[in-house]
Amino acid sequence: MDIVERLKTVEISWNYEGELCAEAADEIEQLRKDKQLAFEWMDKFVEEINRLKQVLQQIAEEGSGHGQALAYAALKEKE
Repeated sequence: MDIVERLKTVEISWNYEGELCAEAADEIEQLRKDKQLAFEWMDKFVEEINRLKQVLQQIAEEGSGHGQALAYAALKEKE
């Protein structure tokens, strides 16, 4: 049984420990949602970084002048 489910089975009625268990269960559920959202955003950021790297690569290969030099420099920087 999941910890949240176990915490929610504790009797709450006028019991301080029961109230704490319910509060802890709610907090765990919120943290899980926040973690999922963070991973979704991280995936979007990684996709965008990869897209920008492709654009820089294209500029480095097909560009000229200062733009091309900046693209090469950006691609060589450590992540």
